[in-house]
Amino acid sequence: MFKLKNIGKGSAINIYIQITSDHPGYEFESNGLNALKDGDQSLILLRKDGRTLTTEEWQALKSSPILAIIYFERTKKLDWSLRTEVEIKEPQKIKIVKTNWVPD
Repeated sequence: MFKLKNIGKGSAINIYIQITSDHPGYEFESNGLNALKDGDQSLILLRKDGRTLTTEEWQALKSSPILAIIYFERTKKLDWSLRTEVEIKEPQKIKIVKTNWVPD
């Protein structure tokens, strides 16, 4: 379980998380999350085949982390698509790999 938090000064809309590494059956469950206001946060679950990950599956991510991209838009239109790339190795250990989002 992870917290996704909007640290910007405006709303993030059309939020989508895509796994980009080769991890068949893994997906993020966001319970219909589509928008976050400034400062809001939401719980995001990482699932495999629709269920909670086992301890062994979490351990396996240490040597083969999940890479994902968080896409979102702002209510203020921009000329580019906002995205943040993250690496997930185990619970509560997420590393931002790259982002093209810069706070106002």
